[in-house]
Amino acid sequence: MKYTKFEIFNFKGIKHLGLDLTKQNNSNVITLVGLNESGKTTILQAIDWFYHPLHYNDHELMPKDKRANFGDSISVKANVKLNGSDEKEVSKTALRYGYVLTENVGSFILERKFYFRDSVLTQKSENWEIKLIGKKRRGGTVEHDICEKDPEKWKFISNYIKEKMLPPVVYYENFLFDIPDKIYLDTDISVENNSYYREVLQDVLNSLNQKLNIEKHLLKRFISGKSKDIENIEAVLDMASAKITDIVITVWQEILKSDDNNLFISLGNAIEKDEFGHFIQVKVREDNRSYYIRERSLGFRWFFSFVLFTYFRTFRNVSKENALFLLDEPASNLHSSAQTKLLREFEKVAENQVIIYTTHSHHMINPKWLSGTFVVKNEGINYETVDMSFNANLTNIVADSYYQFASQNPNQDNYFKPILDALDVQPGPLEFIPEMVMFEGRNDYYTLKYIKELNYVETDTDKYLYPGNGRDNVIPFIALYLAWGRNFLVVLDDDKGGRATKKKALSMFGPVVENRIFTLQDVESYWGNFEMENLFAHNDNMRVIHQLDGAITGFDKTRFNKALEKCWQEKIKVDLTKRTIDRFKKLFTFIDNKLVENRVSG
Repeated sequence: MKYTKFEIFNFKGIKHLGLDLTKQNNSNVITLVGLNESGKTTILQAIDWFYHPLHYNDHELMPKDKRANFGDSISVKANVKLNGSDEKEVSKTALRYGYVLTENVGSFILERKFYFRDSVLTQKSENWEIKLIGKKRRGGTVEHDICEKDPEKWKFISNYIKEKMLPPVVYYENFLFDIPDKIYLDTDISVENNSYYREVLQDVLNSLNQKLNIEKHLLKRFISGKSKDIENIEAVLDMASAKITDIVITVWQEILKSDDNNLFISLGNAIEKDEFGHFIQVKVREDNRSYYIRERSLGFRWFFSFVLFTYFRTFRNVSKENALFLLDEPASNLHSSAQTKLLREFEKVAENQVIIYTTHSHHMINPKWLSGTFVVKNEGINYETVDMSFNANLTNIVADSYYQFASQNPNQDNYFKPILDALDVQPGPLEFIPEMVMFEGRNDYYTLKYIKELNYVETDTDKYLYPGNGRDNVIPFIALYLAWGRNFLVVLDDDKGGRATKKKALSMFGPVVENRIFTLQDVESYWGNFEMENLFAHNDNMRVIHQLDGAITGFDKTRFNKALEKCWQEKIKVDLTKRTIDRFKKLFTFIDNKLVENRVSG
């Protein structure tokens, strides 16, 4: 089973919010981007409440501006899709209770709903939208909806689906930083959060593929006290320690670019006992010293717990699949390059699981996941004011897909700036790049990448392209490449700013840059006053924009650039006219020829 959509009603600061998880076509990773206090955490909590309602105080669930006298309901609806194996299991369950299913279920909706009167919880309900069509196993000839005709049997079947098949939701809360010094092995221990870590320890044992379990191969052996059993305990803990070390430390060293092989995760070599029960200790061994996990950096603690609760989860012996992990500002304690590398681990986890994570860091955004990225905004906060003024009566957390938000709010860059920053593709170390063609910014870069990669024009020029960050960076770029003696070109829009930048460069550097900096009019005389988007015929401009929003009737530069970015990311080939294609052929030919000329002239 897999969650495909959540709908949230009246939960804290959310009036009504839909989160469609099917928007991401290429990955099981969903990104929630938003400014501080935008409501990203609230969305995660609402989804977690759907699965773990007992984790929350009823009073705290109500809308903040209505807590004085709330008389409505709070609910979260989850759309769930079944695969082939799910269908078989549901059929077996129905058969167990006397029914033969005659139609596949396909999907269903499960709603958790709490009713309030005068701010007091009065009723709880679980509402199903599902068709379970079948006939009685013995003597049944008439098909009917089991949910309607046999509510008693339906109760047993629905409980099985909910308890045994519904994908688990794992909310990655802050407590996971606080890895306990001791993990108690007994099931009846009342130590806070111990059950989480005991389950993870069993997951680790499962990963060893030796059918090991805590009760039989650890606890019972310890209680027996036989020397052979004590030796076997040591063998189990040694294997588990080695497994955790292999998975955690290897990746951690890769993230930190460390060749240090002295780190080792140790679960000890024996079980101990105190007033609470039997336990093992988790430590990091480095050289000849041992440390508790809590004594390491916040970054390491976060990563350690992340791996424990995600990678090893896949080995849990339950029929549930596609666990949903909710990560709130993950890896905020890691440096920027480590955050970027962590995204690769997300991809690994998301091969069999689903991740929804929040961030306001551009280092934690993968451009490949833009179709599954949502911009979160609290309409009660005015981010345009210095003090970010807040109006509780206007509180409403919304989440729009990135492309939808960009289309509808072309001038609100602050909300999706992390995404824009992440999309600034930076080259590797410049000293290793022999030639370069610089444009004013990201939009020019994406335009030419799009034209090349979707085969409108045949050229190898794309390997030289560099997205500048505005005209102000042109002069330092020229100075750097002149100093290194590298071949380069600068191609600018033929607007007032572009012409002024060209004039300034010629004045500062003289004849040496005369054949290296150009505006679009230098490429073709009638391109005077042209910007890059003007190379598209008007009808082509609108064809591109309609990939973002088919309802737009007039040209808008910001929307056009956002739409073209989307087309490049998702490889959408727009039917461009010959006029547009010929213009870009001319531009690429000009670039190729100038690079060759400058290469020859030295």
